[in-house]
Amino acid sequence: MRFPLRGRALQVALNFGNEHVITNLKDLGFTPDRAADVAAAAKKYADEETALLVRQLIPKSAWPGVVVVRRHFVAPREETWLMLKYESGKGWNLDSALFV
Repeated sequence: MRFPLRGRALQVALNFGNEHVITNLKDLGFTPDRAADVAAAAKKYADEETALLVRQLIPKSAWPGVVVVRRHFVAPREETWLMLKYESGKGWNLDSALFV
């Protein structure tokens, strides 16, 4: 069985707040509902990964280059894979998304 896949390179910084992220995603062509959902999920996963790195006592100087791929369920048969990347001086970026 084949699933239709659509992917986007996004390069959206997550450190400016949720409304800013939603606006940037809308500018990239996302619907308002999808933009809000993706922004909330990306922020949640970035916060979880930050907490994990802190718990593991990894120095912040070693964080640049950390890449996280997370599976986000939108609906029972709809999911989004989000790739987050930590960049020095910028924080977490929503690098790309794959819609299944």
